[in-house]
Amino acid sequence: MKTKIKIFNIIVFASALLLFACSESFLDTQPRGVLSVDNYYKTDAEAASGALACYDLVQDQQFGIWTGSYLVRMVLGDEAITGGGGRGDQPGYEELNEFNFGPNNPFMGGLYAGCYRIINRCNTLLAYVANDSPAKKINIAEAKCLRALANFELVTLYGGNASLVTHLLGPSEYQQAPGGEANFWAAIETDLKDAATDLPLKSAYSANDKYRVSKGFAQALLGKAYLYQGKYDEAAAIFETVISSAEYSLVPVTTVAEMQNIFKTSQEFGRESLFEVSFSSTSSRDWGNFNWGNNRLNENCVTWQLMGARGEYFGDFTPIGMSGGWGFGYPNPLVDALFLSEGPANNIRRRASLMSSAELTAAGVQVGNGSGTLAYGYAGFIRVKYASWLSERGGPVGELNYGTNLRYMRYADVLLMAAEANILKTSADNTKARGYINQVRTRAGLGAATETDANLFNRIVKEREMELVFEGWRYMDLMRWIKNGKMTEAQVQTLMDACIPYLPKGAGNVPYRKAWQTKYKLLAIPEQEILTNPNAKQNDGYY
Repeated sequence: MKTKIKIFNIIVFASALLLFACSESFLDTQPRGVLSVDNYYKTDAEAASGALACYDLVQDQQFGIWTGSYLVRMVLGDEAITGGGGRGDQPGYEELNEFNFGPNNPFMGGLYAGCYRIINRCNTLLAYVANDSPAKKINIAEAKCLRALANFELVTLYGGNASLVTHLLGPSEYQQAPGGEANFWAAIETDLKDAATDLPLKSAYSANDKYRVSKGFAQALLGKAYLYQGKYDEAAAIFETVISSAEYSLVPVTTVAEMQNIFKTSQEFGRESLFEVSFSSTSSRDWGNFNWGNNRLNENCVTWQLMGARGEYFGDFTPIGMSGGWGFGYPNPLVDALFLSEGPANNIRRRASLMSSAELTAAGVQVGNGSGTLAYGYAGFIRVKYASWLSERGGPVGELNYGTNLRYMRYADVLLMAAEANILKTSADNTKARGYINQVRTRAGLGAATETDANLFNRIVKEREMELVFEGWRYMDLMRWIKNGKMTEAQVQTLMDACIPYLPKGAGNVPYRKAWQTKYKLLAIPEQEILTNPNAKQNDGYY
């Protein structure tokens, strides 16, 4: 059954001096009917509600109404075109997609703030929940794991100039100095090791608790943290622990529909999933009661409606089981070119990711509106992974009631990260790495990797791009490969700049997309933080 995560925020009332006073005893009177934070979190149920509050903010940080980590991470790479209803529909995403952004980009700032909201909520639980029952012990471990997740995104996207907040801050601590990259990684490792010790295995959770982080996810995220630091021996060891736990496996597929189902509600919390950001299609939202100002009150995922091809520029999508969307995140044709260079056009992994104009036409979907005009940003392909599937939504207004969960980490990702770690560790184990790569390729209907051991890392680069396309990790992969010396900045610039011919152009056929620059290895520390915090430090290249 679909788990709906909803939590009423704990309201803490501050005392205020009255304009007139009667007596000291009157001023000392305790308010009635109000539960302070000092008196909350005492029972297992209260601690559990605090943990749910942490998940609630993870949901919002990954997928707000218009902003979120997923969308920011995806449009930064070379796999998607912002699109939308037309030029200027969402300028903030156009800036990110076209490498024309600075510290005042609203979505970059929203993601930054969202990470700290998660951290604050986790720190609240950790400050007030006593480790005095088995249930609370798990809640504490959940908070540490989710805090590590938020810090992971901060340090990988913004670097060490972000602030590292490891406890509830008092007023005198609000203006934090940069945390330092090494300190971030140390805190992440500590939190994930603690969490992995106390979290249950995924199989130990009941059906209603599958949304919760597990031992396996904490271990896999720790492995990912090691990988990003170039600690390949440690990464290989912890990934092996996850793999050998027998908690996870690739979902076998023989058809395109079965591959597509990996990302639909029918496969939620399945054996391939380590952690999902949860949503519900039963919120019964319509155009009148949808909360455009606070997505946490909706509990559904409007992002999938954003990702659907712009409805008015296509014919009826029902022949392929989809509906028209709002036209964001069209595939870059270079993605299809990579798929075709690796296998036949009917390869199930490719067809479960995107469709071409020719394939849409053959399926009975008209491309272009009645006048033949194409949608803004459309470059010949629509995406079908995480898109506007009719089967994934509820009523009364389908566009506002998508319930598809985001797979934050899948077992296929773990296998490819484990392969990378085994290739790059001190004593390389290319045989094991090749075996993990081939598991992913075999499931996709492809043959074994043919690269020599010396070129096996190049297979990882291509395999991650194809397997994880549109899942939001491509840009972060490229940036960590630069950082760890596995790619040069020139190589990444070539990849980014190759997209320019396929993205929208302005007057005089001049591309909007700018050439990639070194400064974009990290996002800018948001302008608001720089202006209000005298201890803040901006990342190189931003002003």
